[in-house]
Amino acid sequence: MYKKILKKIIVIIFGLPFVFIIRIFSPILKIKIGFFYGERIGHLSQDAEIYLAEKSLNLFEKSYEFFFIGGKVSNKFLVTLIKRKIFISSFVSLIYSANRLIKGYEKYEYIPAVIRNYGSRDLSGVLPKTKPHLEFLKEENYKGKDFLKKIGCNKKFICLSIRDSAYLTNSFPENDFTYHDYRDSDINTYKKEINYLIDKDYFIIRMGKMVN
Repeated sequence: MYKKILKKIIVIIFGLPFVFIIRIFSPILKIKIGFFYGERIGHLSQDAEIYLAEKSLNLFEKSYEFFFIGGKVSNKFLVTLIKRKIFISSFVSLIYSANRLIKGYEKYEYIPAVIRNYGSRDLSGVLPKTKPHLEFLKEENYKGKDFLKKIGCNKKFICLSIRDSAYLTNSFPENDFTYHDYRDSDINTYKKEINYLIDKDYFIIRMGKMVN
C-alpha cells in the first residue's frame, strides 16, 4: 500500500509538470507517450516494427513519440536495437501514468499493436510495405558469425522456435499460465524432420534461453 502511495506521489511531482507542458504546447507541437510490452519477445519486436512501419508510411498524425518498456525485459539486446530507432526511457512511464490522471489522456497516447490489434498483429499490412527497421551493426554481424564458427556451424542453418512452458514458469512463478499449455510442443515430435534437414546438410539451432 505504501509503495503505491509513494509511486503516485512521484508520478504527480515528476510526471504532471511534463503532462501540462505537453498539453499547453499541443496546438503547435504534437507529442505522444507510449510503451512496448517487454515481457514477450514476440510482442516487443513486432510492436516496435509495426510502429516504425506506420511512421515511415505516415499513417498517423505527425508527432514526436516517446516510449518506455513495460514489464520485465525478455531480451535486452532487442531493446538495444529498438533504442537505435526509437526514444525509450523509464522516465517516460511517469509521464504516461501522470497523463492518465487527467481527462482526455487518450489524445496524447500511442497505443501499441498488442492492445490495438488484439495481439501484435499487422492487421493493416504495413510490414510488407516497408523494409525491416531493426538492424544489426557490422560488428554485431561479425560477432554472430564468430559464434556460429565456435559451435561448428559453417553451413546454412535453420532456427527452430519450439514453444514450451519453461519461460513463463521461470520468469513469472507468481502467475498461473497453464491456460497457455495447449500451445506448447514436444521437441521429440520434431526428431524425424530435424534428422531429415541434417541429412540435407543443414545445421539446426533451437532458439530460446529457457526450455524444458
